Amino acid sequence: MRLSFIHEFCKANKYNGQPVLYIQQKYDGHRITALKQPFGCDNPLILYTRSQSDLFPEIYAKAIKHDIWEWIDNLLRIPVSTSIDGELFVPGKPASYVKTAIKENDPNLSFTAFAVPWLTGQRRYTDSLEWAMDQCTLFRIPFIPFIKLDTVQSIDPEVWIRKAKPETEGWVLKRYHYVKWYKLKRRRTIDLVVMGFIPGKGKYEGKIGSVRCGAFDQFGKLQEICLCSGMTDEERDLFSEKDLGRTCEVQFQEVASLGRLRHPIFVRWRDDEKRPFECTMAQETELLRYWDRP
Repeated sequence: MRLSFIHEFCKANKYNGQPVLYIQQKYDGHRITALKQPFGCDNPLILYTRSQSDLFPEIYAKAIKHDIWEWIDNLLRIPVSTSIDGELFVPGKPASYVKTAIKENDPNLSFTAFAVPWLTGQRRYTDSLEWAMDQCTLFRIPFIPFIKLDTVQSIDPEVWIRKAKPETEGWVLKRYHYVKWYKLKRRRTIDLVVMGFIPGKGKYEGKIGSVRCGAFDQFGKLQEICLCSGMTDEERDLFSEKDLGRTCEVQFQEVASLGRLRHPIFVRWRDDEKRPFECTMAQETELLRYWDRP
């Protein structure tokens, strides 16, 4: 048995100068929707992931068995027919670590809210972010920090990207509590060696589709860590076999599972500034965890 209401999943589009009122930190974790079910349901709570799988049974069983994750008790106390959106994360760890944290019963696994779309069966999409934070305070659930602007206005993306804290992914810019959201992500860069090419398909037929890029591990072996795309049509036309072994700058979001880069984008050539042997895993401490071991 499940709730008769399942609220729409508010997605954040890319920020392109839209007017906003709130600037909220974007934690590096897994987005979770907590839904408090009516009495008599199989489980009192649902913890939906973006793929609509329910984490509650696994997390609750481990929380009870190992006496960890007190935040689950607070979520269990929220009113019936209430939903809270938040991030499931481990401080100091990338989002890719969340599954490992659940599997290994990491006591540092945390939940912090950023929206309260429904309260006791009432849709609250256009309430203020201050209202949502007040509700979470009553429920003893942490709320992700935000800044309210003086008026609804456009912002300078570069200014706010520089202000983003290193432990966050960037910002979610909001016009309202649960509608008109825009993402502004802080991205990292790394210098890598070109190892090969993948042919393009569709509009890129006959051109380079993506570039195989890697870095040297502690044993001096070049390891592939991403398939990089994002080149302009002109850049794709200029790629050739002579580019093998060149160094390039790659922008990425995070180091994901198996030590590969998530969402890598080609930025520019760096072989006039950085030699291939300088492109090591040591550029990113998260890479060392996966690659620098016997």
